[in-house]
Amino acid sequence: VNTVRTVFRAGWQAEGSRLWFDIEANAFLYRMVRSIVGTLVLVGRGQVSPQEFES
Repeated sequence: VNTVRTVFRAGWQAEGSRLWFDIEANAFLYRMVRSIVGTLVLVGRGQVSPQEFES
């Protein structure tokens, strides 16, 4: 099973008090986006450093 995926773009968008995460890839693994967003929220809260996320 090939688990390599290519993310073409990803980013946060805001409208008023709402935030949403927009992501485009060639395919997604089960719960891949949920894992990415959850980790980014931890980075935003200061619980994970950006360097930890990059590794």
